Amino acid sequence: MEPEHEQLELTKRLEHRPLLLGAFALVVALGAATGMAYAAGFAATREVLERLAPAWLAVAVGARLLAYVGYTLAHHRVMSACEESDIEVDTAARVVAFGAGATSLKGGFSIDARALRGAGASRPRARAHVAALAMLEYSVLASGAWVGALLLIGAPQAQAQVVWPWVIGVPAGVVTAAAGFALLSRRAPRARALHGRLSSRVRSLLQGTEILAGQRRHPDRAAAALAGMLL
Repeated sequence: MEPEHEQLELTKRLEHRPLLLGAFALVVALGAATGMAYAAGFAATREVLERLAPAWLAVAVGARLLAYVGYTLAHHRVMSACEESDIEVDTAARVVAFGAGATSLKGGFSIDARALRGAGASRPRARAHVAALAMLEYSVLASGAWVGALLLIGAPQAQAQVVWPWVIGVPAGVVTAAAGFALLSRRAPRARALHGRLSSRVRSLLQGTEILAGQRRHPDRAAAALAGMLL
């Protein structure tokens, strides 16, 4: 138990120093890039780097910035539905920026939950709104991946073993998730009476689904959240 306790303490210290954790991740990334360049050959790597197109790099950077703007919009619209807290747009932008980087060992969503807790939300409500944001994000990403896979069917440069799992897996996942949520909804009172980590996660998912469904009463906010996530 002693090594596990030391590891837990190290994790807590790193979580309270996000900039240090980000710097450590950068060092790891540079080391991995150097190792890959060594494996491919430094001469071959240099030849590839010499063919870089600055214009396309500028397009990529611009697209990345637009993605941050879109995600910040979606983040703020979903999180602002929390009646227990009030997160401003500039706070949402900072949370998105930290969450996109390697600043938390628990992932970017843990930073979202921490921000909501700091704004006054209870732990259950914070988890529920983070679950709603995650479901919105993954549904949009999965839909985009599915459309992309459909467009790549039969393309000579696309490998069938990569394309077809997305073509089949996304609809199958949607059906399975819908059936699971329908079953959980019927047993929601029993799930709320349970105790433990599993029941807590189930309740967060159910409440997150209710939050997204409740956005229908606020069409402007729902449209903005969806448009931001699509961007």
